[in-house]
Amino acid sequence: MKTKSEFMAQYSLPAFLILTPLICLAIALFLPLPAEVIALLILLIISTMAILFTALAEGQQGVSELLKKIVQWRISFQWYLVTLLMPAGIIFASGGVAFLFGWSPAVVIRIPSASQLIFNFFLVVIVAVLEELGWRGYALPKLL
Repeated sequence: MKTKSEFMAQYSLPAFLILTPLICLAIALFLPLPAEVIALLILLIISTMAILFTALAEGQQGVSELLKKIVQWRISFQWYLVTLLMPAGIIFASGGVAFLFGWSPAVVIRIPSASQLIFNFFLVVIVAVLEELGWRGYALPKLL
């Protein structure tokens, strides 16, 4: 007879992989909320389910290890810089292509304000952390 911890260790990943998408789908279909709120709720569900199933299967030590993955640097700083500068390059390239094909009479590039850039940066970081905590932090290592 399996103990509770052995049972949770064996079935926590399948339960996460089944329940998380079902709960997210139910939120998206049945809650009459704005799309932005639903997106944030879905991200919160993914990370919360990862923390919950880690706590049930591995206890406090497992949750601590999972949360440490948020601040773990796996690649060099130059790749983070490339990632941050890539959207600007895409904007410049798309403006140039639009001008070359005659879709736009001039290359128009709107530079966002500093507050917009800061808000977008923090929004992207929060979204990435919440989602990646569940899928890459919890599910992927167990699948591998």
